[in-house]
Amino acid sequence: MKPNPHRETDLYFDKVIIGSSVQAMVTAYKYEIPIFIDQTHKPLPFYHIPPELDLSQIDVNNQTMEYTLLSGKKELRGMQKLELWNIMAYRLGIMGLLPMYGKYENRFTEKIPMNNNIRMFTIKADNKVTHVHSKKTILFDYQKYIGGSRTYMVNDYIDLDRTHDFKADLFVSKDCDFKDTLCFETVFFKTKRRKHRICAKSIISESALQSWKYSQTSVRLKTESSIFWNLEKDFGLILGEREICPIMNRMEDSLENIVNFDIMDMEIYK
Repeated sequence: MKPNPHRETDLYFDKVIIGSSVQAMVTAYKYEIPIFIDQTHKPLPFYHIPPELDLSQIDVNNQTMEYTLLSGKKELRGMQKLELWNIMAYRLGIMGLLPMYGKYENRFTEKIPMNNNIRMFTIKADNKVTHVHSKKTILFDYQKYIGGSRTYMVNDYIDLDRTHDFKADLFVSKDCDFKDTLCFETVFFKTKRRKHRICAKSIISESALQSWKYSQTSVRLKTESSIFWNLEKDFGLILGEREICPIMNRMEDSLENIVNFDIMDMEIYK
């Protein structure tokens, strides 16, 4: 018998978390609560947690990274948020706390009331409808609006057409107003083929994403003018992919508070 493409399924939980940030993932792992995520909202590469943050309470080693600025000054950073997110996703999956992971895109947060009184929400995957029932739903994060517009963290990747050993691997711009800012930070790193790539990090509002002023070409031109004149080397810059992730409002921003100070106890247990 051919299955009904519009089959509906009901899932029942005592508590669930809706959220996609690394803070939401750590909370779900610490309190062993199922979490529904949107993979498109997970952290971008080259965003780090503080180097001094102790993650031993969740059995994770916060491995630090040292960057060198063009001035020669060293800067220490903790592990990438994306790495911690992936560790949590792996563990939650094994524990059975990541329902339908990879099977759907989370589009239901736009309709959930901010007072968290929702008792049922619906998700769609593979032409199937799933109704999620929960006695308590914790809406941990949702998209943030700045000046009436959604705002995104944007990573633009640029390949260099030749190999060179740079003395610096981090360039920090002073131009950053946290609304529409190109290349507020640029990271140099080597690929598996030992060639250099650049990750230019920007903050761009939704309304500006389609503007040429904030395009990948504009990022390349700004990178050439602001960084490569310092290097005294003739390089060709080749545009790669662009990754975007929305800036989120979160129930709690501090990983330290979540991991070490039980700040979520009231939200979880009340």
